[in-house]
Amino acid sequence: MIAVIDNTTQIVVFLFEETASVELTESGLSGAVKCPDITTTSHYLQVVTDNPDYVGGAWRFTDGQWVVADRDRYAAISAARGESERQAAFEAAKAGRAEAVAKIIVTTASGLTFDGDEDSQNRMSRALSAMTDADVLPWVLADNRVVQATRPELQEALRLAGLAMAEIWVAPYIQSAQ
Repeated sequence: MIAVIDNTTQIVVFLFEETASVELTESGLSGAVKCPDITTTSHYLQVVTDNPDYVGGAWRFTDGQWVVADRDRYAAISAARGESERQAAFEAAKAGRAEAVAKIIVTTASGLTFDGDEDSQNRMSRALSAMTDADVLPWVLADNRVVQATRPELQEALRLAGLAMAEIWVAPYIQSAQ
């Protein structure tokens, strides 16, 4: 890693990969970042060890060691980073739940296995709203067998699929609260 270090405070103001094109002259810092205020008069470049916790302006590199120079700044930025990481994990979990809902399969007490994804739940709901207790409908099960489904059988499958979906749907919120 290449650090741009303030001559006076020894604070690392920039940290670059060693492969970055960085040049410090009297005219300023150029290359990967351009800063005319950072010159050889006020700063210097030094090869340093990597610091995965680096936060600009919060660290010094002294005698070959990283030292927190501004604990308040480091704490504030680290907290913001942590919150950002938590938010990203939450969003990923929310995105993953749609995939999990699409894979719901439920088995009723009689042993019939139904697809329980949202489209299947919608089809069951529409069928149930039009059926009487005496009706039976041909229904394609999760294993692609066609059966004669009764109203109670579809009600049970819809209830089981809804319960499974509710458990999946709230999981990201429960995890983020922990």
